[in-house]
Amino acid sequence: MATTDPNGNPTTGINRVQTNITSFGQNDGVKSSLTGGVDAWDPNTYLNIWVCNLGAGLLGYAQFPGGPISTNGVVILFNAFGRTGNLISFYSMGRTTTHEIGHVFNLRHIWGDANCGNDFVADTPVQQDGNLDVPHSRQSLALMARMEICL
Repeated sequence: MATTDPNGNPTTGINRVQTNITSFGQNDGVKSSLTGGVDAWDPNTYLNIWVCNLGAGLLGYAQFPGGPISTNGVVILFNAFGRTGNLISFYSMGRTTTHEIGHVFNLRHIWGDANCGNDFVADTPVQQDGNLDVPHSRQSLALMARMEICL
């Protein structure tokens, strides 16, 4: 967590902002004080994470490298963030945030956003889709791998 803000003042790294916006979308409105959100801090020094109510069934989204500095970071649905509170049970382990932060560092989905697509990482086997379950045994891990790896 940040200990100083962009002006050198002490901070917890958390900005709590009251807004009259009931739900944000993927239009980056949460990333600007002009549209009911909060402005980004310099992404060369800070990792910006906005936690808010997202609409349209979104759990989160991220900006890949090369986009505007003013919108650099990740946005996470408030009840899919962290490990405590009123969380959606399936998303209560903080993995949505981890997933989205991966995109900020230019990691693609393992299926390359297409059926048997490319994630541009040489050692990832071509995947048909994402892994949505946690295997409970070596046997189920092997079965899941056979089902999802494109041949």
